[in-house]
Amino acid sequence: MLRTILVGLVFFLVTSADPAAGQEATPVWEYLGQRAARLAAQLPPLPESTDAWDKQRAELAGRLGTELGLLEREPMQASVLGSQSAGDLVIEEVAFHWAESVFACGTVIRRQQADGPQPAVVVTPDWLGHYTFRAYRSFVEHLARDGMLVLVIDDPRTGRRQASYAGLYATAAAAGMPTVGIQVFDALRALDYLQTRADVDAAKIGIAGLGEGALRAYLSAALEPRFQFVIAVAGTTTYQTLAQAVAAEQATANPSAFLAGILSWTDMDRLAACVVPRPILIAGGAGRWPAAGGDAVLNTLRTVYGLYQAEDRIRVLPGEAVDDMTPYADAVASWLKTEVLPALKNSTAAPAACSQPAELDFRVWGYLQRRIESKVASRHNEPLTQAAWTAHRQAIVAWLRPIVGVDSLSPLDDKSLATEESGDVVIERLALGVDEAFRCPAVLVRPAAGGEKCAGVVLSHDDRQSYAAARITEAARRLAAAGYWVIVPEHASVHPQSSQPLADAETPSFYGDEASRLYGPADAVGRPPLAWRIAESLAAFRHLAGRGQVDAGQIVMAGAGLGGVDASLAALLDERIAGVAAVDVTTWRDWSLNVAPRELHFFHLMPYLPSLLTVTDLDCVYAAIAPRPSVIVRLTDGWPRSGFEQVAARAVAVYGLLQAEDALQTLGPRDLTDEREAAAPAGVRRQLLAAARTLVPTPPTPGLVGTLDELKSRATVDSASGLIWLVAEMSGYEQEFAGDGYRLQTWSFFNDNRDAQKGRSVTPLIFRKQGEGYELTGIGKARTNAGTGLQTFEFEPAAGTDVVGDGHYFGWYDGDAAGPPNAGVVEFGPAPDARMTILTGDGQMGGQRVELGKSYRTQAEFPRQYSIMAVSKKP
Repeated sequence: MLRTILVGLVFFLVTSADPAAGQEATPVWEYLGQRAARLAAQLPPLPESTDAWDKQRAELAGRLGTELGLLEREPMQASVLGSQSAGDLVIEEVAFHWAESVFACGTVIRRQQADGPQPAVVVTPDWLGHYTFRAYRSFVEHLARDGMLVLVIDDPRTGRRQASYAGLYATAAAAGMPTVGIQVFDALRALDYLQTRADVDAAKIGIAGLGEGALRAYLSAALEPRFQFVIAVAGTTTYQTLAQAVAAEQATANPSAFLAGILSWTDMDRLAACVVPRPILIAGGAGRWPAAGGDAVLNTLRTVYGLYQAEDRIRVLPGEAVDDMTPYADAVASWLKTEVLPALKNSTAAPAACSQPAELDFRVWGYLQRRIESKVASRHNEPLTQAAWTAHRQAIVAWLRPIVGVDSLSPLDDKSLATEESGDVVIERLALGVDEAFRCPAVLVRPAAGGEKCAGVVLSHDDRQSYAAARITEAARRLAAAGYWVIVPEHASVHPQSSQPLADAETPSFYGDEASRLYGPADAVGRPPLAWRIAESLAAFRHLAGRGQVDAGQIVMAGAGLGGVDASLAALLDERIAGVAAVDVTTWRDWSLNVAPRELHFFHLMPYLPSLLTVTDLDCVYAAIAPRPSVIVRLTDGWPRSGFEQVAARAVAVYGLLQAEDALQTLGPRDLTDEREAAAPAGVRRQLLAAARTLVPTPPTPGLVGTLDELKSRATVDSASGLIWLVAEMSGYEQEFAGDGYRLQTWSFFNDNRDAQKGRSVTPLIFRKQGEGYELTGIGKARTNAGTGLQTFEFEPAAGTDVVGDGHYFGWYDGDAAGPPNAGVVEFGPAPDARMTILTGDGQMGGQRVELGKSYRTQAEFPRQYSIMAVSKKP
């Protein structure tokens, strides 16, 4: 609590000193924590009888299964992939059927010699866990030596499964099966598999988990009564306290630990109590999370178990170990041998049926993509009639309203904090009332001269921008100078000058996972990040509509990237919004197939709402603006073009269906010209073109990667040796070479560190995108760093070609491709609007080998700006 107060005090002092920082706007973190407390306080009291609890337990389990998106459990197929002896133990790598053609995998640890079927434990891991990790290995081997057969499940983002961390979270949530649902289903299928083994006593199977795995152990046991006991190590907490702690930076948590909207209907203490009257062992309490959460769960467990006169089935092991199960191994083994297993009857049933799989596919990612394809295909194959479209649009709006919470928000009054005149415009700093206890910072830019009522524009910035971003500042001033009132709601952002910062300037994340801290608490309290942006944009619209100098019938929404998504969704919820200009659009299907696989970290927000695809896709969202005017713009360097084409096709069909073809414009980045704007009818259509023009950057020069003004001294060079880097994005622009028929001529980098890195080599590389990989097509001559600042060299192919164009990317190798690797040379600094990719050929990061024609895949991505560029020209 003290830390929360201090965080709020620091924010107040900073914002009071700098009006641009959003005076009197509540930090989003504080709001989320307060909302978690309010929702928890509104939960009904615990039942006072076993009958009432049994009824509530059935309701909770049914709702939980639905919210987790659990699948039908098909007949089991399984295979032992490999087996080895380890002293008195046998270690087996196993694969067991998950769903459809996909398999989960894990490690079975058992004794070499066993007298008959053994009791068993399923271990669901902590974040990115695997049996070989120190946190699990000694613990599970101890249990195995004591006569337990243990199955440790591989996390879906590790081992053979290898799904991207942030991309999986977003894709699974949008598809209606959140990551926590995938992991709970892992545990349920692991149980199904164990019941097929002749060496397992099917009546004596329990579940254990560490950290976030402990939460999933409770959830799994609440759903599956065949789990006969639960072992929760250093992870017993409530979602209320976890959301509050993460928001206040008192704890870290993978967003996958959370379940969207859970605090609106229950909390973890009640779900854990669904295990009653089966034995529960709690070791290490809440672990690295606040103790209050563990205490709350324990209190509820004691109350509910008391109804069944089973309080003695709760065992509590105090301890301070938070990332290791080992210290609790002796006590857990003793508890099982003396109190739990003797009370369970042996199974007399034969093992369940199990067949051998014909082939193994471990890509849960592939399952989700096929699920998305199926949903989208079925929707797009439907005949488009006006009645069918009207019904679908109504269904979208009906689903969206509670997701955004428009009917439950209690907005505070807006506040004007400061006003200044700057040339021909006036700038106002505002705090927009969005909900009780929350005001969103905003900036209003308007013409200095008075006169007739003006048209208005709500300008929603992309997720790595803020009003202070040069592109947004310039856009707002240009529109105001043209006579429009422009309001920019300051959405939460990783931009360094954001008034709702996701990043902590004092403790920046190495990986750039700042947005991960927002996703978990926001989802848990029913305010997912994109939904919250929509609510803020609606508040900005209401403010403009309430200003007497603004024509309320001529207020439009405009945004680029994620800003275009939330602007379009906001327009569905308020018919008074006159039109929408969306720059850089896509479908969720296209994003999940082409972008999500490389989203390894949460260094920005993503264009989805939980369970979006169970209702619609974004192409229908953009089309649903019809018949109001709309401008949809493709960026050369934005999301993949295929997504834009689907959006455009759907919009054209719907606008045509409603006989409003003239109200829609689908444009490329070079189509927004002075002539087009001047030729547009006066009013909303011209207004939308004006807004879109300010958001579309000057297309990058064909054949160029990076810019000369970015070649400057920066704070850091890479310390790892032998990394292969690919330049993915700089200054907010994708860095694919544009055009055809170019040859890479020169490349440059900046290093002014003199002797510190002098003599190190760096080798320029050319890659061609091939599916999810990058084929190395050209290796330039290695160059030696002089440490003198800007250094420019000819590419001079040492192997392969210097040809570049569409689908080609520039990169480099830290070292001489024909010699030894070394640490980095090119200087870099953190940048929220840049993305640099480390490529790998063997799964490692450093010490890579450079081989012409080899395909490399993404190993990691970082929000960094490197001082490097490449120039190609046509012969």
